[in-house]
Amino acid sequence: MPILFDNPFTECTARDMEYSDVSYYWCQPYEFYEGLDESTLLHSTTPVFIEGARGSGKTMILKHLSFFCQQEDYKEIYGKDILHHFADIGTIGIYYRFKNDFGKLLAALNCSEDIRRDIFTEYFQLYYSRELLQIIQSLYEKEAITAEVARALLIEINIVFKSACASFLELQKHVNLRIEKLDLLIRRLKYLGSIAEELSSAVCGEQFIAKVFNAVRSSIPEWNTITLLILIDEYENIAAFQKTVNTYIKQTEAQRRITYRIGMRPESATYGTYISDEQLQNGRDFILVSLHVTNQKRFQRFLKVVAEKRLKKIPFFENHKLTRIERLLGSREDWVEEALNATKNRPGIVIDCVGKECIKEYGKAKLNGLLSYPDNPLLEMQNVLWVNRGKTPEYTSEAMHLYLKAKTDHEVKGLSGSGYKYYLDYEMKYKYSLLFVLLAQCGVRKKIL
Repeated sequence: MPILFDNPFTECTARDMEYSDVSYYWCQPYEFYEGLDESTLLHSTTPVFIEGARGSGKTMILKHLSFFCQQEDYKEIYGKDILHHFADIGTIGIYYRFKNDFGKLLAALNCSEDIRRDIFTEYFQLYYSRELLQIIQSLYEKEAITAEVARALLIEINIVFKSACASFLELQKHVNLRIEKLDLLIRRLKYLGSIAEELSSAVCGEQFIAKVFNAVRSSIPEWNTITLLILIDEYENIAAFQKTVNTYIKQTEAQRRITYRIGMRPESATYGTYISDEQLQNGRDFILVSLHVTNQKRFQRFLKVVAEKRLKKIPFFENHKLTRIERLLGSREDWVEEALNATKNRPGIVIDCVGKECIKEYGKAKLNGLLSYPDNPLLEMQNVLWVNRGKTPEYTSEAMHLYLKAKTDHEVKGLSGSGYKYYLDYEMKYKYSLLFVLLAQCGVRKKIL
């Protein structure tokens, strides 16, 4: 059978989206998440940590704060109007996502901790200064800055990088070559522990971000008072080097006009610094925003808008006027009831999915006492998922009961630790997926059209 349409809900994550796609799919989330405020994200000098589970919208929010996404929202503006537009906003954002293997690769290098830290710092400075150079190139192409301003800015930035580039594009290539030189150094350091001469030529320790940004502010009068937002995504992926970035955060000052917005998984940040072993303090050095839904019904309306935008992107759904998610899934669904109906003649079908080693260690009777919850098979599914991923049955059981008690007492917002993680995984991440897996396991077909 030929494939009639693409699935609009797979391979459609903000992580992989171009800025134009982020702009298209953007749905304003600020009234749905407790403590999430657009004005704070755009204007607060104090750095902001955005904490949320996978799929909660951290990357979408951070990308939308970036210069290129904000510019995408106002394609019609050109020339000096671009400068005035961002001067009115008061900030420009530069975004970078650290991939999962980045921090692990650096942490495993065959060299001292100081050298690893120096290499990370160089990467950090080069990645974000390259983003700034791309902004300058965009301003030049859209005639927001004159040829005279461009020449003066080029001279200043060449001084910063000790280069002799004839254009901003050449400057970007120069930075890319520096990054490639670091890549080569890392490949060698995996096997050799002492290449000090090469290290000194690849790592210069300059504060490129601040110097390039200062050159921008001094050369472009309209942006003299603008603030730079350094947008760091997937902070958990640089765990070994968070102390370095935390030191930058600790040194944030209003007059420098550089601050930070950081996206991370729950409880994945450490707060140590290199300033006399001081710790970052929530409420003083940074603002922590946890992505808690304030009103479930309003949030569902928000999700419907998100779903409609995705469905409209697929010609099959758009052409057949199937862009309202209610038409596909029905206007009312009780997922727990579906799960109960599917399992009512199949006792033990969920708990039987626990790994053989765990069953051998605990025995089915004990596991059943710890992991079963007859009123909701989806919770049992999550329990099995946690146990099969390495959490102990005791820890899992405790987390479930913490979540259930908070749910009964209407105190979910006050959850922390394992109970909070359980809530995030179930409510914000896996609930619907667990239903589909369970229905498939029980041999029940879910009707979607």
